[in-house]
Amino acid sequence: MSTPPDLPEMPKIYDELEAIRFTAEWSGLPHDLVERVLDAKSRYLQLVGIINLDDADEEALARERAVYSHLIPETQNFVDDRMLVYMAEVTKVPMKTVQLVDQGEAAYADFLGLTEWDSDEERDAHLGTPELQEEAIQDLDPEAPEEKAPMSEGHGDHWGCVTEEVGPFIRKHLAVMPGPESLLYNVPSPTPIWETVTARSIPQTPSLATWRMDGSSGSSEEVITAFPVAKDGITHAITLHGARIWEAGCEAIIEASTSFGASIAYFDTAFLHPWNEWAPEAEVKVQLAAFAYALDPAPDQIIQITKEETVRVMRSIQDKVAPEEVTDLSPIEVHTKGMACFMPLRKGNPDEYEFLPDDN
Repeated sequence: MSTPPDLPEMPKIYDELEAIRFTAEWSGLPHDLVERVLDAKSRYLQLVGIINLDDADEEALARERAVYSHLIPETQNFVDDRMLVYMAEVTKVPMKTVQLVDQGEAAYADFLGLTEWDSDEERDAHLGTPELQEEAIQDLDPEAPEEKAPMSEGHGDHWGCVTEEVGPFIRKHLAVMPGPESLLYNVPSPTPIWETVTARSIPQTPSLATWRMDGSSGSSEEVITAFPVAKDGITHAITLHGARIWEAGCEAIIEASTSFGASIAYFDTAFLHPWNEWAPEAEVKVQLAAFAYALDPAPDQIIQITKEETVRVMRSIQDKVAPEEVTDLSPIEVHTKGMACFMPLRKGNPDEYEFLPDDN
């Protein structure tokens, strides 16, 4: 259990900096992360009309409302769980951590007497307890089968790989509807939010395009999502295992494995394409490409592989025998010095990997 934070100084009025400090100490999370999440919450409250700033850029708010319309309630001055989804999406912070920050800020407001609860049970349900924070922020156990690691939904990091000015770059492609030559497919919507979903591709360079998806209901159309696509992927034969579908139902991360047993995951750029009908355990060929968030030399370290299933596959490849013939399931030490490989990025999405190149 963490040490309770120092109580804010009087008078009891809400102060943004004090809220960040209090929440960071209450939750045990880094100050800058708490600030980022609470900034996203403030932005969401502007989008739904609860907060009104004199110097607000109304045009920018209108554009953002269009992008995140599926997360904004139809009733003004009202919020629900979609606010937390928005906060997780724009900050790229796991949902459990977003919830912890939201609870910490609620605890700050509760101390100031700014929140009225109908009962102690309601108060406890909203605030949680600091004793639970370790469970919320600890590293996820990669071997625990009962719970999937939380995902952050959005493409902010992807855009940052192809342009330095993310906002203007995206707005340029959302401002004008591309012509019929850009059409990729038009399919019935997977959710009742829209009637149909249309995907379009806008060329950028010979190897890069912007894909945008729009949802239509009657005569109205709105942007669902937009993301960059690398067009020069390498074809791989894989076995599909499942799809982790995002909130709007139009995008998904696919979990699969290679012919030699390595587990992989990738963002399916054409998840709703009518030709993209597949079943778990189906064997298919897909083109895989990746964006690099950062490039750095590989650190010299030793990685312990202890999961029996992984050890079995690795030793079967090393000994050139079938996995079921492997008898030595002792841990394997992997030395990164001089190697080049992809490793899953801890605390990242399932489709995010760390590339460890030879630093020579």
